[in-house]
Amino acid sequence: MKKNKRITAVIVALIMVATLSACGKGKAGHNYTYVTKAGVEYSGTYTGDWKDGQPNGEGSFSGENGDGSISIMGNWSNGELNGQGKLIEKSDAYITTYSGDFLYGEYTGNANFKMEDLNGNLIRTCSGEFRDGLLTGNGEVTLYYTAEDAAEYGIERITEKGNFVDGYLDGDEEMITYYYTAEFAEQHGDERRVFKGQFSGGTLSGEGTIAIYYTAQFAEANGFNCEILTGQWNESGMIEPYRYTLYAENTVLEEGRVRDGKYVSDTDKKVNDFIYDGLENLAGDGFLGDMFHLFAPGFYDRDAE
Repeated sequence: MKKNKRITAVIVALIMVATLSACGKGKAGHNYTYVTKAGVEYSGTYTGDWKDGQPNGEGSFSGENGDGSISIMGNWSNGELNGQGKLIEKSDAYITTYSGDFLYGEYTGNANFKMEDLNGNLIRTCSGEFRDGLLTGNGEVTLYYTAEDAAEYGIERITEKGNFVDGYLDGDEEMITYYYTAEFAEQHGDERRVFKGQFSGGTLSGEGTIAIYYTAQFAEANGFNCEILTGQWNESGMIEPYRYTLYAENTVLEEGRVRDGKYVSDTDKKVNDFIYDGLENLAGDGFLGDMFHLFAPGFYDRDAE
């Protein structure tokens, strides 16, 4: 009887070992070499579902080469991330993290991306729709300036928001915002500038606006806290003449045009037009009229918009 119990116990133990082995089948670590889409190879260990000599299913990989390391986790298909996943790549200068959708190893779908230095300082962040590794569709990108560059250029960060095509803003209602440092704002009055309008290949081209937001100190000294410029853009900037509007909080304080770098309010233009027309009538059609039409436009453009 005791013998039979011992035999039964041995059989149960063997069944348990077999069961545990079966549960762990395909989950053991495998030596694996992962090749990025840029052709960089990492050698390391894959742990997870395995089929036909490569990752298939849920799993993670950790590898290195002479220049850095990589960590990957998510759903795999034929050796490539396919579906939800996360990839962290570290070089001797940067750490990049992509978290979201993959299509056979390529950044494709909805995801978040960030690049930071080895101290954890952000360099670039992206969120939105990716295709073949680039933002294509609705998204947002922020570029962060280093302390040295921020001190030199007066900019803390730049945010691009809207529709992207192959990584560049492209569309009719896209937006770029410049955020200035406290030192720059104190010196110049600008806290941030928002560029909005028609973009092509990341550049404003066509109708657009600039909204300039000023500090409280600037507003107190000048009487307005926001200025909006409206006009046409080309590769050199906004084409003169263009319109401006000054705001005190949400109230329109003044409107006018900018020409040759000079601001002329609509009120001043009406007064100047009245004076111009009066002098023109006084000059008449004779010699004085000819002289007036010869020289007056050099001082004032009556037909300017």
